[in-house]
Amino acid sequence: MLLCSEYNYYTVLVNTNSYLNNMDTLGEAVIDCLNNIGAVRSCDYDNINLKSAVDIWVKIPNKEIYCFHLFKYDEGIVDFSRGK
Repeated sequence: MLLCSEYNYYTVLVNTNSYLNNMDTLGEAVIDCLNNIGAVRSCDYDNINLKSAVDIWVKIPNKEIYCFHLFKYDEGIVDFSRGK
């Protein structure tokens, strides 16, 4: 998931062909999402959560710099398409 609560931004990234939009990697998908919002200023591991997330700082035009968190969110995805 790519999340910035202060900016009210939430994107769940799913690794299926229907959602990749011709992108090869998770990194490309994340950068594409963030480039549509603003300019990436910095990127580093979130040391508070023992490197389980990445903090990405983005400067949004005519606004402040916001911290977007990229982290694993498997428990938030419910796949009901497989049937019984």
